Amino acid sequence: MITSSVEVDTVSEWITTVLKFEEKITDLDSLGMIKEWHTILSVSDTGYKVSIEVEMDEEHPDYEH
Repeated sequence: MITSSVEVDTVSEWITTVLKFEEKITDLDSLGMIKEWHTILSVSDTGYKVSIEVEMDEEHPDYEH
């Protein structure tokens, strides 16, 4: 499982980041490279956090280790 996180300062950045993450993941998902994925949203003491967990299909011909 691959996890990527980013923390931003404003709600608008938070929403934009979620949309960008999900656009990239759905592109990979449409190619059959993703087994499953989850977007996790949270609020921290210093801002807003977006994390995405992705499980790649290691059997896919385009998968790179």
